[in-house]
Amino acid sequence: MIMSGKQDSMRKLLILGVGNPIVSDDRVGLAVAEELQKSPPRTVEGVELVIDIATEGGFEFTEKLAGFDGAIIVDSIKTGECAVGTVREIGMNDLESTSRLLTSHGVGFKSAVDFGRTIGLKMPDENSIRILTVEIEDNLTVSEEMHPDVTKAVNEVTECISSIVQEDGFLQHCGDKAATDIVN
Repeated sequence: MIMSGKQDSMRKLLILGVGNPIVSDDRVGLAVAEELQKSPPRTVEGVELVIDIATEGGFEFTEKLAGFDGAIIVDSIKTGECAVGTVREIGMNDLESTSRLLTSHGVGFKSAVDFGRTIGLKMPDENSIRILTVEIEDNLTVSEEMHPDVTKAVNEVTECISSIVQEDGFLQHCGDKAATDIVN
C-alpha cells in the first residue's frame, strides 16, 4: 500500500501503450508511450515508473505486467458510442464486453492477467490496473497517420497519466469503475 512519507520498498508501476505501429488510429497507445518516454511524469515517492509498449497482445500482456504492483494501460477503442478522440477509462469488468483488448488469437487482456496469476506470477490486482481508451475512427488502414482528433487526444492522455501517477495512493483507489469519460 502506498502511504504518504517514507516507503520501505519501491512499488513498480507500468505504463503500457498498446497498438499496431502501422495501423492508423490503432497506434494511439504507442504514441502516448512515445510522448511519455520523451518526458516521463513525476511520481509520488516510493514508486518506480516503467514505460513500455505492447504490439502483439495476448500473452504478451502477461509478460509485460509480471512483477508490477500497478499498471496504466492505454489503447484504442472503437465503439461508435462517442466522438472520435474521446478519452475514457474502463474497468477490468468492462473488458468482457469490449473486443478491442481481445486479440485475434482469442486471449484478451483480462485472460492474460488471470493466466499470469494462475501460473504464480506476481501480477497487479484488478484495483491497481487503470485502462485508458481513446475512441478511434480507423483501425484498418495501413498508415502511420492518425485522425486529427486522435492525435489531439495523445496530449490529453499524457496529461491525464501525469495526474494519475502523481496521486498519493493511486495504486489503492483505481478500482473497477464503469466506463467514464475523462476528457471530451
